[in-house]
Amino acid sequence: MGRLVAGRSPPVGGGRSSAREPMTAAVPPHTVGGVKRPGATSGNPNERNTDDPASATPALRDPLLAPPPRRPGRRDGARRAMSTLEPVVVAEKLDRRYGEGETEVHALRDVSLAIDPGKLTAVMGPSGSGKSTLMHILAGLDRPSGGSVAVAGRTITSMDDGDLTRLRREHIGFVFQFFNLLPMLTAEENIVLPLSIAGERVDRKWLTELVERVGLADRLGHRPAELSGGQQQRVAVARSLVTRPTVVFADEPTGNLDARSSAEILALLRTASDAYGQTIVMVTHDARAAAVADRVLFLLDGRIVIDLHGATETEILGSMGRLEPAAA
Repeated sequence: MGRLVAGRSPPVGGGRSSAREPMTAAVPPHTVGGVKRPGATSGNPNERNTDDPASATPALRDPLLAPPPRRPGRRDGARRAMSTLEPVVVAEKLDRRYGEGETEVHALRDVSLAIDPGKLTAVMGPSGSGKSTLMHILAGLDRPSGGSVAVAGRTITSMDDGDLTRLRREHIGFVFQFFNLLPMLTAEENIVLPLSIAGERVDRKWLTELVERVGLADRLGHRPAELSGGQQQRVAVARSLVTRPTVVFADEPTGNLDARSSAEILALLRTASDAYGQTIVMVTHDARAAAVADRVLFLLDGRIVIDLHGATETEILGSMGRLEPAAA
């Protein structure tokens, strides 16, 4: 159910079940962006789906949905967060101002939120609503003018640059709209770059499993210029997961892709949450992308004004429509 802040009426809609099924080449009407809406079947979107994905015909199964082996490790941040059931990211009374006097811009105003472990949370809002500013502050890429942020139980807003860099290296993964791959490195070298920078050994079994899940096993020796946009973003997704971070921040991850590649990236992010318990915060303007999330936050004028859980694309579009007049 959705929760409306500041006196707005919530949209009508049901919750989200945990069942998810693989994307196929043809996108039926009961899917969202190529990712099957949980709990829906081809005949009736309100019918619960009790099929076991493991029993599906092999030709129609997505290897992304195969359950991963549990692999202990010091850097297993996602599973550490899941085991505690405590919020992975906590923000309290965030305020962000740019400039002074008549030129001052108030990007965030008294924003408080908690991001639950193992969930995919989408952040939406009109242009200038503060969604990118919020993500940058939560990820430690920007500092608030007021308030605090904690990641994995550690307050990052009071850290110096060195401590903040080390925390990001261990606990945070990033996926950007324009991939941010190094052009002189191969796909494999780009994927393991966070480990190379940290001077850490590559877990070859984990790397092999990861590249197979993102469908890059035959592209590891290619440089970015030799890859399509969708393939480059799959490299970026694998890079964000290779350290098993506590949380992944994805900034418009489908904003530079065609519809098919967008659906593939959404399937990867959804599966990372379902199969690995990976916590993900995704900024997007696309209702189809947001519809694969467990939770959708809407910002307006620097404030969280709508908080939806298990929303459909139709419900998300309805909420966007109600915000547009207020943003005009």
